[in-house]
Amino acid sequence: MKTITEQRGLRAQAAAKYCGLGRSTFLRYVSEGKAPQPRKLSPGAVVWLRDELDKWLEAAA
Repeated sequence: MKTITEQRGLRAQAAAKYCGLGRSTFLRYVSEGKAPQPRKLSPGAVVWLRDELDKWLEAAA
């Protein structure tokens, strides 16, 4: 299994942890348009791309 930093696409919990946020806070930022939007893989699966999260975190710093 890959570690969080090795994965290209992260599910909500892993994306929140990667950004140093709680899951609910991260999802609130997404719904408010403050964080990157997820990519839909299938009807029940979405991921956030690590590259987009990195850019978002760099812009916020």
